Amino acid sequence: MDIPRTTIDETIDETRAKSLLLLSAVGVLVQHSWTDTRSPGLGPDPIWLVVDLVALVLVLRRRSRVARGYLVVMGAFGAVVFGLVAMGGGVYPVVMALACLTQTVPLLREPVRRHVRRPQRVAPPGHPTGAPAGV
Repeated sequence: MDIPRTTIDETIDETRAKSLLLLSAVGVLVQHSWTDTRSPGLGPDPIWLVVDLVALVLVLRRRSRVARGYLVVMGAFGAVVFGLVAMGGGVYPVVMALACLTQTVPLLREPVRRHVRRPQRVAPPGHPTGAPAGV
């Protein structure tokens, strides 16, 4: 039984996309584990961790381009800000800049971009954008 080449390629792309999303999740987790957003006595504020993880799940399961865009913009912004601060020295801004890059770069790779791309619709025959009727 031969498996069509396109099925194998799609499976490999899905595996690569999931691996890249896992790497992005590692960046999110490192970023949030090093971020101190707590109020005195309340502990870390988990809301942004939850928002970022939900966005990653939306990219993985629902193929959400909006969630991917949100994660890319926020990660890129953090990488630039912490990268600039890192020039002044210190471990914290370097770790945060690398975590933001780890969140962002995998989302920009081709397998993830293909993963969230909307499938092409085929117009029915006779439709103005489809093949002429009777062909």
